[in-house]
Amino acid sequence: MSPGGKSAKSSSPSPPANYSAAGEEFIGVDDFNEDAHTPESKTGSAYLEIHSRQNNAILKKNQEESIETINYLEIQSFELLNT
Repeated sequence: MSPGGKSAKSSSPSPPANYSAAGEEFIGVDDFNEDAHTPESKTGSAYLEIHSRQNNAILKKNQEESIETINYLEIQSFELLNT
C-alpha cells in the first residue's frame, strides 16, 4: 500500500484495442481474437494462413509466367542471331 492507505495503481493506460503493447497498430484488428490482439490468436492464424496460401499461389503463377517469358526470349534471341 502506498502512503495514505490506498493501494498503488499503474498510471499508464492500456493501449487502444487496435494497438499492441509496443504501440504497433494492427491492420484489420477485427480479424484478430478480441482477447489476445495478436496474430497468434486462432482467428488471426487462420486469416494469415488463408492469405499466405493465396500469396503462394500468386507467386507460383508469376514464376511460371516468368519462366515462359524467359524461354520465349531465349528462342527469339537465338533466331535473331541465326538470321
